[in-house]
Amino acid sequence: MNVAVDGAEPTPADAVVGAVDPNTNEGAAVEGSPVAPVNPFAELAEPADREWVEKWHKNDPASLVKAARESDRIASGSLQVPKADADQETWDKFYTKLGRPETAEGYTFNAPKEMPENMPYDGDAATWLKGVAHKLGLSASQAAGLHDDYVEFQSGRAGDLAGASQQALGERVAESISTMTEKWGPMDGGTFKMNVELADRFFKAVDVSGDLKGELNSAGLIGENGEILSASLAFAFANAGAAIYAEGDAFNFNDGQTLEGNPFEKDNLTAIMALVKADPDKARDLARAAGKPLAQYGL
Repeated sequence: MNVAVDGAEPTPADAVVGAVDPNTNEGAAVEGSPVAPVNPFAELAEPADREWVEKWHKNDPASLVKAARESDRIASGSLQVPKADADQETWDKFYTKLGRPETAEGYTFNAPKEMPENMPYDGDAATWLKGVAHKLGLSASQAAGLHDDYVEFQSGRAGDLAGASQQALGERVAESISTMTEKWGPMDGGTFKMNVELADRFFKAVDVSGDLKGELNSAGLIGENGEILSASLAFAFANAGAAIYAEGDAFNFNDGQTLEGNPFEKDNLTAIMALVKADPDKARDLARAAGKPLAQYGL
């Protein structure tokens, strides 16, 4: 079917609306037909720009304007990291937007309710951390989180170190006792008990306390309560106690055994030989306490 318009040549009914008029070489819409929409972005120089507008906004100016305004709103509220050569004022403004308080004192750190006995809370370290946090531009929540995590880490580490220290101490005590029993015999024997008593007497006689006690404790030679942890120190103290031991004194032990004065310390041969003949076991104990070779006296 052909349609004639105002005396013009008939055109097919399915002719493309807006096609170029061959007589005028211009786009012409057939009267009474829809007008073809004009693409406002058709003149964009870059094909990629035209494709982008078509893909994301369907060539709709209103849609593009709305998107542009939204993008501007987001950009105006976003944080831009200053350049490396920015002045301090620029960095301070940036850190403030991030949530950094005005001064280091503006940070709030909460000390934990429970701390290991060997690691009390360090307020000075917390103050130092506030200064570092402010210098680095940390927000209040970031600094507090760093503080809490660090204290928790240190507390756990202190507990581990304390456990390791106790284990090492136990191993050292066991080693020292083994060394002492090699020289003095079993712990429940008279020689061992006598030498421990001699060492203890000397320890008390010279008043191992104050700075001396602290140094011996720091060196791991004695414990917190004055107990001797070093076999070498125990031997030295026992010998020193024997040196000031007056013949005729007696040591009474838990098992009721009594050891009289030690003639081996004074090289009293008469008393030694009499003791060897009368009580060889006691003579052996006293000879060992004095550090004398048993074979020398026929023991």
